[in-house]
Amino acid sequence: MELYRALGMALPGEVVALVGAGGKTSAMYLLARELTAAGYRGVVATTTRIWLPTPEQVTELVVADRWPELLAGLEAALARSPLVALGAARGPEGKLYGIDPAWVSALRRGPGIDFVLVEADGAAGRPLKGPASHEPVIPPAATLVVPVVGASALGRPLGPDTAHRPEIVARLAGLSLGEPVTPGAVARLLLHPEGNVKGTPVSARIVPLINQVDSPAVAALARELAARLLDQGVGRVVLARLAAEPPVVEVMAALVNTVGGT
Repeated sequence: MELYRALGMALPGEVVALVGAGGKTSAMYLLARELTAAGYRGVVATTTRIWLPTPEQVTELVVADRWPELLAGLEAALARSPLVALGAARGPEGKLYGIDPAWVSALRRGPGIDFVLVEADGAAGRPLKGPASHEPVIPPAATLVVPVVGASALGRPLGPDTAHRPEIVARLAGLSLGEPVTPGAVARLLLHPEGNVKGTPVSARIVPLINQVDSPAVAALARELAARLLDQGVGRVVLARLAAEPPVVEVMAALVNTVGGT
């Protein structure tokens, strides 16, 4: 099963915001490949900062810090490719700086655009993320919010190797630094009002993505995490190993979804 189908994307017109940690960038470009292969056209962007895309990830990149210039560049790029990456600036460290979140609404309505994929958080390569007060930067136009978590953190001690801002993770998840990361703690982190889905639009759906499900032992912990999320009202959880083929391991769903829409 393709990842976009596992997430239940509604096409055309879906705006996906990827938040959390443990595979957001990989998920974004995998979705972009799947969707363009299926005949859809769209945009990948960030509202924070990501590494500049490689030619293998996307061939068309438009960088502008004003909307008219960005729109003009996008229209020209879409005439050459079904996938375009957008950013406001190129940073000296080799990163692409994010666009204004308010622009995403106009992108969604743009002619010939079937999807918008936005990386709306940063995690410094860790499998868990404790968001600061200004994070994540979810666009108001988001229709689907995907909190990503790396299953490699489960069972390991909470600290700088397992989490970006571990002290925030500890507070939101109800753990102490050095304590093993449990499925229940990660579920609390993902759905806490100050956690990974903070700022989700009321009408948006929430579908967690548990990545790095690379062994039977990890899969058992990931299923326990998914069950906890379903018990808290999430309608669907995707278990994946994005670096492998096929990327989707399992989709767990509830009969009723009470978190982030229906």
